[in-house]
Amino acid sequence: MINSYIEDQETSSVTYLEDDNENVGLFFKVGSGKVIARYVIDFSTNLESDTTSANALDDIDDEEINIMGKTYTIITAVNSSATNTDLTLMSGANKVTINNGE
Repeated sequence: MINSYIEDQETSSVTYLEDDNENVGLFFKVGSGKVIARYVIDFSTNLESDTTSANALDDIDDEEINIMGKTYTIITAVNSSATNTDLTLMSGANKVTINNGE
């Protein structure tokens, strides 16, 4: 299940105006550097891994997961707190093994 949340409700706004390219309409304006949305994904199958002394989850590096029909490879996984794990994902790349001297 995927839930989405609008984060920047204090400074974001919808405004009717004309942009630099002479497009007129409603624009969603967000302050520079502001996070505008957050997605929370609840996986039906848990990933299992031991945690290293640096809070890394090395057992799931290079594992593939599917999110909304697209396959991603887990590049890094780190326990950032007691309840959160940060995953760095990559998609669209080819996997290649290169040996020393090649």
